[in-house]
Amino acid sequence: MESYNFVVIQSPQILSGLKEDAIPSWGKMLPQQMVEHLSLRFKYASKKVIAKPFMPQERMAFYKAKFFSGSMQIKKEFTAKGLIPPDQVSGLRFNSLEEAIAKYKSSLQEFDNFFKINPLALTFHPFFGYLSYDEWFFYHNLHIRHHFLQFQLIDEAGNPVALSEYSGV
Repeated sequence: MESYNFVVIQSPQILSGLKEDAIPSWGKMLPQQMVEHLSLRFKYASKKVIAKPFMPQERMAFYKAKFFSGSMQIKKEFTAKGLIPPDQVSGLRFNSLEEAIAKYKSSLQEFDNFFKINPLALTFHPFFGYLSYDEWFFYHNLHIRHHFLQFQLIDEAGNPVALSEYSGV
């Protein structure tokens, strides 16, 4: 499964190249905020954190059907409720980018293990409602790629950028 390989195998390796001073191509997230944002979605999927819905159930059903049919992509400037404003660095959960990346890796492993033990589980996503294992991988694949492209960790084709390019060298 291509999305499994990207999410579980490649994304931690690619993320290791992210630098503290990386500047996003769009949006206002800091590198550490982006990593913490991605980690939290793994926590939702593995039931380590219970999310509150962003909208009424009918709207979630609409967006879920649209997103998982492939007719909706994550737009570059899309923002969702609950993001940490970039000027509130004190709102970060971890002490450093390095720690945030380590937590990303452990949250990813918890997610992967959760669905190995509970392959038929449905867990709650605050924008789409309850998702299955396959839906979570579809979502994580697109969501991670969206943010990796934002921080130039991958190119437009989805290929990892050379390590020397991560810091703009």
